Amino acid sequence: MPSNNRGGYNRSDSMASNRSTSSRRGGQSRRPSNFASLPVEQGIICTLKDSFGFIHCAERPEEIFFHYSEVSNCHPDELQIDTEVEFRVGSSSTSDNEKKLSAFQVNALPTGTVVWETEEEDGRIFQGIVEKAVRNEGGRGGGGGSGKSYDTDGTIRVLLPEQPNEEETNIDSSNNNNGNDNKNGNVDKKGGPLVRLRAGEYTGEKVDGTENTNNNNINSRLFRGDLVEFRILVDRRTKQKYARYIKLVQSEKERSRIEKEKKLL
Repeated sequence: MPSNNRGGYNRSDSMASNRSTSSRRGGQSRRPSNFASLPVEQGIICTLKDSFGFIHCAERPEEIFFHYSEVSNCHPDELQIDTEVEFRVGSSSTSDNEKKLSAFQVNALPTGTVVWETEEEDGRIFQGIVEKAVRNEGGRGGGGGSGKSYDTDGTIRVLLPEQPNEEETNIDSSNNNNGNDNKNGNVDKKGGPLVRLRAGEYTGEKVDGTENTNNNNINSRLFRGDLVEFRILVDRRTKQKYARYIKLVQSEKERSRIEKEKKLL
């Protein structure tokens, strides 16, 4: 995993604020005894109330509470929705002695500091087969529907490097429908994990630098069976993996045409 880019933020540049005149500051949070050893995380402000707010975390799929008395390097009135922050995460006691996850020592960060995704293997190019294409749903109206269309994510099956094994090769050959599933030299590799194919991630580029065109128009759609190259990004919040910087190596339509031509020779 590549290291996170903190955008040049330096903790020593922070100046603690103990102002108590803010309309947003009132009462005190209850810091846990192990405060100094709590993990440091990042996120953005998503909710602001009179004396507290909530942070949309970049490293966990939840929003956690913070009290304005924990804002360390600025005045609470300076906080806005989408302000990027760094904070410590731990449990705090509520008035009824229940424990809840809270943010402590909240520091505002420069815009663009929070890292939301990281590359699984820095700079590595993967190959895979589109297993489920991005689909456009809705848009037909009627039946009480809104008539609005939306795209649903697809999936790409990552192709793993060949690991020659004579016994496995014989077994695979006997179970591949007499070779009809042998797309080409690359496609017959052992299938790896699935990664998400999100709408808009493919822009029509091919590996040779040209554009995937259809009747002189750029075709930015991928179809089931297309062979593609891509890099894998990991969402730090959900841990889900998806394809980015996608390039078409060979379309299923082109592969099928080549196979038919070979049979005619």
